[in-house]
Amino acid sequence: MTKSKETNMRTKVSFLKMTRFGLKTTMKEMPITFLILNIFGVLRALQFGLITMATQMFFDSVEDAIAQAESISHVYWMIVLVSVVMVFGNLALQMHFFLWGVSYDRMDGVMKRLLHQKMSKINPILLEIPPFTMILTKQF
Repeated sequence: MTKSKETNMRTKVSFLKMTRFGLKTTMKEMPITFLILNIFGVLRALQFGLITMATQMFFDSVEDAIAQAESISHVYWMIVLVSVVMVFGNLALQMHFFLWGVSYDRMDGVMKRLLHQKMSKINPILLEIPPFTMILTKQF
């Protein structure tokens, strides 16, 4: 079979169409998990800005303590603030990874179920035809 005939037999799917299908399927199958996953992702992204601000406040408090404009207890509170921001950022990261793993496994099962449903509609005789089988294996 020539390359042009093989290309004509395959259906063309754009990246946008695949993304739209994936988002629609994900929102249908697990909307709450998807929402929580994205919330933890946003919290993790915000943590980078918060850690920068907290670190700047810490160094400013150290500078003020050296100049004796602030007490040393203020420096200790800034150390606590930096630590809290780092701990909560890492907790958000771990929850994001956990939920991503759960949602990946679940969506893998959903996609396999959809694939099996579509494959069950194909006439088994067609699976014995080599060009048809080649098209199926190249698409997946």
